[in-house]
Amino acid sequence: MKSNGDGGSTSSGGWDAATLTSKAWTGEFTFFWQETDEGASPDLDLTDVGKSIAIKVYPHLATSGKVEYSGTGIIANVSLPSNVDGNIQQTVSVTGDGALARALVTP
Repeated sequence: MKSNGDGGSTSSGGWDAATLTSKAWTGEFTFFWQETDEGASPDLDLTDVGKSIAIKVYPHLATSGKVEYSGTGIIANVSLPSNVDGNIQQTVSVTGDGALARALVTP
């Protein structure tokens, strides 16, 4: 435990101050499609881990314009597709490889 004499601070209540030394981003995306939707699957499998992928993400509930996040990432994990009553779900995790850009686009 640090005291005032060895780096502690009375203003922080003895907590260490964190410093951000670099920026990073990750994302986890879950895809849903129906077994009868030919061509709707994301076409990702376990052998895609480690490959580069370009992404564009559009969060909902934008109040003015549509927010778009875009960047390139490395596929870190791909789940096996699961099928429940003809509804298929698959999750993909991505680790950012460079900047994640934010832009406003018109709908």
